[in-house]
Amino acid sequence: MGSTTWNQVGVVAVSLVASAAWLSVVGPAQASPEEPQSYSHLSGSTGVCGWFSQEFADRFETVNLCGIDGVVVRDGDPEQVAEPLVLIDRYACSFGGGCMAEHHEIVVDRRDFVVDPMLRQATIHTAAGACAVEVEFVGTSASTPHGGVWEYHGVQGGPTVDVSSEQTLTRPAQWWGKVCGQFLVAEVGQANMWRTLVAGTGRYHGGGHDAEGA
Repeated sequence: MGSTTWNQVGVVAVSLVASAAWLSVVGPAQASPEEPQSYSHLSGSTGVCGWFSQEFADRFETVNLCGIDGVVVRDGDPEQVAEPLVLIDRYACSFGGGCMAEHHEIVVDRRDFVVDPMLRQATIHTAAGACAVEVEFVGTSASTPHGGVWEYHGVQGGPTVDVSSEQTLTRPAQWWGKVCGQFLVAEVGQANMWRTLVAGTGRYHGGGHDAEGA
């Protein structure tokens, strides 16, 4: 998979995790602006992204496909932030000149987007819209953990402390199946599966919690 495609995968994953984290920020409803206030968040995402490229006698085609799901915890209760989303981008350029590009975003039922908890395999099935998908992902090597812990301190609007941690598990994979009527074969389909958990807690005094530095 090219560096540009991996950058796109990273942006999708980080955007989902950040959105889920902000959605799950909570604080005491009865606290006044002058009183110290606490907040916490816990969120996670699951996803798969695949890339396929093939050269034919008259054209060159690429397909990028991602499936994303997420969850947050509010007041100790886990909630799904949205239904799973499938993103599809197809590009084709003929050797005689001229290129075509199409983009699809499809919301699917969770029964149609399944990722094994150990990231050994995943499946996506859709029948709606102009681009039906029926694909399978299978891990090709061991999973790799990533993550860390960050602490932030700020003084704007009052003393602020924020501690966050992120843990991500990724596994390279191959994928194959049918996308927009085109059959993809495992030998040329590269992919990545991941699970990410983000947790944080903080405390601030009045005026908001704009952290100034780490």
